[in-house]
Amino acid sequence: MRTLMCAAVLAVASVQQAYAWGPEGHSIIAEIAQREVKPETRSAIDRILHHGTLAAVASWADDAKFTPPWQYTYDWHFVDIPLSHDTYAPLDCKPKHDATKPDACLISALTQLKTELACATDERTRRNLLRLVVHLIGDSAQPLHTVDDLTGGNDLMVTAAFCGLTGGPSCTPPANPPTIKFHVVWDSTLITETVFDWGAYVDRLYDPQQGWLNSDQARGPDPGSDTLIGWINDTHAQAEIVWTKLLPANHVLDQDYYNKVLPILDRQLGLGGLRLARFLDAVFAPGACRAPGNGGVP
Repeated sequence: MRTLMCAAVLAVASVQQAYAWGPEGHSIIAEIAQREVKPETRSAIDRILHHGTLAAVASWADDAKFTPPWQYTYDWHFVDIPLSHDTYAPLDCKPKHDATKPDACLISALTQLKTELACATDERTRRNLLRLVVHLIGDSAQPLHTVDDLTGGNDLMVTAAFCGLTGGPSCTPPANPPTIKFHVVWDSTLITETVFDWGAYVDRLYDPQQGWLNSDQARGPDPGSDTLIGWINDTHAQAEIVWTKLLPANHVLDQDYYNKVLPILDRQLGLGGLRLARFLDAVFAPGACRAPGNGGVP
């Protein structure tokens, strides 16, 4: 029965539109941010969302990018850095790497949104800007959303032959593992094969003994520094690991691959939440709209 359930979950993932994280990943990051922001930031969020939660709005931008008038935000969800390059270059923010086109990527979008959200006064505008920021900071932590190659892994098919943690120690990987997009594996499958609900993943990250959010790395300086480009470069470095260093040559993702990338998955979800909290704290800081550099927002 477990084998059939595992295969069914993975098969469903194969027909999903490839988003940046699935709803689970975005909800995890948003919930962490809501717990980590300063009290005054939480109050500002409460006013904008009318006592709603960041997790409840975290995936709005994935629907919006296909819906008028928001189609122009489609390119905001990623930045196309070649896997052969270690760091971001300005050309990576140009659609199709065409230097004649205006910037349109995660970095340019978040740079613009940080000022707009800090300075907006209209209630509806503030809500939409907040929803975009919550989602796009989450996107910036998804490794394959910093990769140009094969459309961020959407054009790379892999065999998902792992079972994760949801079945316990006796879990048996699917007998006939499905072939799905590598991007989808990182959007959703790794998360849904680790826990049955995203709230349990948040609890896992906050576990007092082993949770990543209680690790020295989480509570130390950000490995990507305090800039958006630094965050993107750090995320891209993880993409190089999970793709070029750990992906088997036969593209079969077995339990060994899952075990090796699970700490990276924990790290990226945790960092996404912490970075979102810091971003929002800076945006909603007193005087942020008037401050040079927009209140020190990364």
